[in-house]
Amino acid sequence: MRLLAWLVGLPVAALAVLFAVSNRQPIAVGLWPFSEAIEAPAFVIALVPFALGLIGGAALAGVGTLRARLRHRAERRKVRTMERRLDEMRMAEAAKPKPSPAPAIAAPGAAPRETHTQR
Repeated sequence: MRLLAWLVGLPVAALAVLFAVSNRQPIAVGLWPFSEAIEAPAFVIALVPFALGLIGGAALAGVGTLRARLRHRAERRKVRTMERRLDEMRMAEAAKPKPSPAPAIAAPGAAPRETHTQR
């Protein structure tokens, strides 16, 4: 993604610089309800709205993904909490003493079993 941004951004920046160098002559821009006219170089009149549009679009995209990012952060917090609880449960289970196996009880009428002990 970063490579794509550089591949697109670098030529656009180069075109903006070429446009600015080629259009340095001042022009006057007037807005209808106002009697005053603004005089500025042509590249400023063209590139400032372009830059404001890029910044506004990026801001709107960020606001549009805000809910999803907040939900992702909350879910990630839940997962961490659950993993911590699971680790605690595993630790508690491992710390429990293991019950010793119950001695075998012979069935009624069965011969007793012989046990071998090592010496």
